Amino acid sequence: MDKKKEVVVGPATPGDFSYRAAGNGVVIKNDTTLWNHYHRIQRAAVIKLPCREKHEHTPKCHVFGFHEFHRAFATMNTSRLSADSLPALMWHKDYATTRRYINMARRLDDAVESLHVPTLLKGSCG
Repeated sequence: MDKKKEVVVGPATPGDFSYRAAGNGVVIKNDTTLWNHYHRIQRAAVIKLPCREKHEHTPKCHVFGFHEFHRAFATMNTSRLSADSLPALMWHKDYATTRRYINMARRLDDAVESLHVPTLLKGSCG
């Protein structure tokens, strides 16, 4: 019998994430704890990405970084947020930076729309 392995990654406590307002953004006082939790979750999920860089590899080479979350947030929310809200939530000083994410999301949406999905699979989710 195949049992699922439950891995406890440890709860985050309020002291792990000390925030303070800084202008229009937020500064994370203790980002090391945040990184540790993030990497621990990925190890528990057995995420091991290939590293294509030519250097001495470390465990951080094989997990997602925060930029991937940042990019996913932008990609999934470009159609849901206003042109003013998205750059503010992403902490971009220049709208041109946010515009690149918006353009990428639109290209992905167009590509997904053009994918062939067999009739058998349409409507089978949910």
